[in-house]
Amino acid sequence: MTLRRVARRLRGASLASAIAASCALATTPAPSALAAPTRKLPPGVSLEASTDRPNVELGDVVTYQLQISVSNAQPLSISGFDPGAVPGFELLGRPSTSTMTQQTLVGRAMRETTTVTIRWQLRAKSLGEHVLGPAHVGSDEATWAAPAVKVNVVARGLAPAPTRPKAHSFFDDDVFEPPPIAQEPDEPVDPLAKVGELPDAPADREVFLRVVVDPSTLVVGAQTTAHVFVYAHHLAEVGLKRPPEFTDFAALELSKPEKSWKPITIAGQSWVYAKLQSFAIFPLKTGALTIGPAQIESVYADGFHMRGVEQDHDSAPVTVTATEPPEQGRPAEYRVGDVASELAVSADVAPRTSADGHAMVTVRLSGVGRLQNVEPLMPRVAGVSFTRTTDQAKTWADGARVRSRREVIYDASADRAGRFSLGEARVLVWDPARSTYATASAQLGVLEAKAASAAAPSSSANAEPTLELPPPRTDPGERGEGTSLADRALIWVLVGGAPLLVLSLQGAARATRSLRRRAKSHREDPTTRAHEALREARDHERRGDGKQAAACLARAIGHGVEAATRGAVHVRGMTGSELRRELPDAGFEASLAERIATTLGALEAARFAGARAPRADEVAELLTAIASCAPTETP
Repeated sequence: MTLRRVARRLRGASLASAIAASCALATTPAPSALAAPTRKLPPGVSLEASTDRPNVELGDVVTYQLQISVSNAQPLSISGFDPGAVPGFELLGRPSTSTMTQQTLVGRAMRETTTVTIRWQLRAKSLGEHVLGPAHVGSDEATWAAPAVKVNVVARGLAPAPTRPKAHSFFDDDVFEPPPIAQEPDEPVDPLAKVGELPDAPADREVFLRVVVDPSTLVVGAQTTAHVFVYAHHLAEVGLKRPPEFTDFAALELSKPEKSWKPITIAGQSWVYAKLQSFAIFPLKTGALTIGPAQIESVYADGFHMRGVEQDHDSAPVTVTATEPPEQGRPAEYRVGDVASELAVSADVAPRTSADGHAMVTVRLSGVGRLQNVEPLMPRVAGVSFTRTTDQAKTWADGARVRSRREVIYDASADRAGRFSLGEARVLVWDPARSTYATASAQLGVLEAKAASAAAPSSSANAEPTLELPPPRTDPGERGEGTSLADRALIWVLVGGAPLLVLSLQGAARATRSLRRRAKSHREDPTTRAHEALREARDHERRGDGKQAAACLARAIGHGVEAATRGAVHVRGMTGSELRRELPDAGFEASLAERIATTLGALEAARFAGARAPRADEVAELLTAIASCAPTETP
């Protein structure tokens, strides 16, 4: 580096340090401490306010920044600053400041500009268009105001997809700001996210990924949680491409990606981290079980030119050790893998008085854990047998825990008439919350059978059958006119035609099954279902039921996209920004993807916010465009 460049850097550093030092004295100014703006900005000084995007969704965090630029001037003494009014938004934490010095050649003269940027993080709290500011900055002599900024807050899923931040390129300084941090600087770091040292791989110097399992040693069948953390040094965007591979586990997603980054110090360096996803996982067997790597795609800065570079990052495999519960105190009937907490069991029998010897016994289980494989223990009753006929289970996430509800139905069959005490149905599990074996039971009560469930065999059932042979013929008789069945032509026609009849019936049965399969496939075809949903929407429109019509139209668009992508994209549950990202990746044109996302957002607003819904004819045109522009290949 030449002495001339060193001199330029020193001049810029002195000016930057003066402004930054004065800003540091006013990190938490009171707006009343600034005088009303009375003077124009001095020559060479500019003041601007802006947000990172003009349209945000309710609950999103937006960056509101104030920039003070000084060109070829003496250090400016700043006494304070404030964001002004922020209606419809909530301020998060304290503002952050950064300083940048840039030299540009104008003609034969070198212009040096120092810019101080003050950023606030705001969370959208109410719908509508809001005016932020005007933000103020003050010196010892006067106070100046920046232009106000308008931000439009819309419902969830209705904001257009944010554009990727453009990479910066500067002549002398390498600057690339980390992602915005919507958090108090002194908020503690998640203990599971802490990292002792940086990874060694060159690909992980800007971004890396970790899967953390807590706890990593547990009883087979019990729940543990796998967290996917991403860490960034200079980052523009990150997306999860592949979740961890849970080959030997049952898995349930617990959380969606976090929308804010949190500061963390790793090996003395300032980084940010975020939790991408969390999964509840249940080991299905004992031993050392491996969780395969997760994968993300990142776009980050690359060296001096600050190019946006896309790169994939994989996490390291993680090992979980699953063991059996302790043998001490283990009941003889316990099955390894049956694990639950807060277990409750109930049962009922219907009818109590059975005319045919059959009754339906329903056993219901509920609790914390995965109850799909927990085996109810039915009683042993002389004269009554239990046959399972139906088994239904439902599992859902309750915060960080998984809850289940299960219903098992048995056919209780009595082999004779009488009154039977059925005893109780029991469920035996290992309770990890209390570290003990637990039993829950439900009384089945009494069953009165009026008759046996099946007819008892008769006493002559085992006797040998008798066969009387016809007397021998004395005269052969004429053909077809004899007294023996073998002499009749009809008998031989039946004997020869029976195989042909069987083959004909089998062919007819196969043809019938084929027709049924085709009819069912036609009914389940996404294109057919899209037209059916569109027809239902028209019926609701004629009846004036706008909300039901909007629901049918949204379903029609979903089926249309599913048909066009051959099932690769399911729009149900996706936000507008996710649609604008996924549909072009699936081969749709960006304009058509925008049209689909906008229409679905309008339909959602009509269903839940009372807005005007698009008409069925408009959606029909959109379905035609989706079908005509269907991608030739889907990823």
